[in-house]
Amino acid sequence: MSSKSKVSVVSSTASQSNASNIINECRRQLRRIDKRLMEVQGHIRINDLENAKFKNQHELLQKLERLRLLILGQDSPTPEEKSVLAALES
Repeated sequence: MSSKSKVSVVSSTASQSNASNIINECRRQLRRIDKRLMEVQGHIRINDLENAKFKNQHELLQKLERLRLLILGQDSPTPEEKSVLAALES
């Protein structure tokens, strides 16, 4: 084997090794990114649940405030509320 072909083989092997290292590093970075993405998605789901819970609590507080105003006579019932009351009384 001539020295020129030996250099070519060594160079080719080094290129393959370098490419393999680059591919492995890319895979590691992709796994890291994927892990971080899953963490972010988890936080988003938690925030969505907290927002939904807050929205439900807010709606409940609004309904309770409406009932309080009706009980205290500070507001009069809407036609829809009147029909619900009539249905409850019958």
